[in-house]
Amino acid sequence: MLLIFFKDRLKENFIKSISSLQKQFAKLDKSGDGSLSKDELQQALSSSNIRLLIDEFESVWRIVDEDQSGAIGYEEFLTAFIGEMTEERAGLVQKAWKKLDPKGEGKCSVFDAEKVLSFKIHPKVKSGEKQESEIRQKFFTLLESRSNELLYRHFYDFFLMLSLLIDRDRVFFNIMFAVFGL
Repeated sequence: MLLIFFKDRLKENFIKSISSLQKQFAKLDKSGDGSLSKDELQQALSSSNIRLLIDEFESVWRIVDEDQSGAIGYEEFLTAFIGEMTEERAGLVQKAWKKLDPKGEGKCSVFDAEKVLSFKIHPKVKSGEKQESEIRQKFFTLLESRSNELLYRHFYDFFLMLSLLIDRDRVFFNIMFAVFGL
């Protein structure tokens, strides 16, 4: 029940919430080991405007800190609350990433990524409600790290979130094919 409640809180502005949370995790991970303490997780959630009552937070912590080590990793947190995407979708995300990072370095410049991507099929672009440049800017704002490069883990996490918002495989596949020219 708590998982559903927490996911509903995140879904209010899902991708933006997770992107913000991801940035907070990176900022608060002072040791650089990819783990956060209980207090750091609470601070990350609060800084991302995800407000939980003390009892709710304690329940969240018990779920994510299964081994009771006193620390959790970002990936552990995402897996506990969000889950994984199907193999087919994950394979398509990897294929899309290879277009951005053909050398397999795990990163690519925003400049190079902009040359590959097309947002012409976005529903708001097609309806005339938004310009392609607006959608492109929002996409890169959500994905960008501190520098002008995209990292694979941020890219994958973004499409994991998108995948969770899209129930039908065909719709997800069509987006990936159109945006990345796969």
